[in-house]
Amino acid sequence: MKNKNIEEYFEELIEDLKDTEYEEKIETLIEYGNKLELFPEEEKKDENIVKGCISNVFLLAYQDKEGLVYFKAHSDALVIKGYLGLLVEGLSGHSKEEILNSTPIIEHFAKETDVKASLSLNRVNAFGNIYSLMLEKVKKL
Repeated sequence: MKNKNIEEYFEELIEDLKDTEYEEKIETLIEYGNKLELFPEEEKKDENIVKGCISNVFLLAYQDKEGLVYFKAHSDALVIKGYLGLLVEGLSGHSKEEILNSTPIIEHFAKETDVKASLSLNRVNAFGNIYSLMLEKVKKL
């Protein structure tokens, strides 16, 4: 089932997160992480590792019979799992083209929610690394 369009999804997230305090942002991220489906143990392999993350982070992309792309993801770290949750929810159920053209939307989201200012450098890098791997995997589908 297709989500609302990518831009609408991330604009709503901006409104939810833009002026929130650090603790509330973290709580919101944890809530998104808790929405992730169970990640298949057999897919926890090198080709699905998000490079550059301190914690173990895995990402899987696949297409359904209509050609829409879906993601599954896992991390041991709660905040990183939250990034995964919001990106997976926001980008799953869309075409390859929509996802590959989403970079300005994701950059706008990161800027408007002030992700870089409120989170540690490692977490900021993880957000970018996760999104980059998502794009890489979509290109290979």
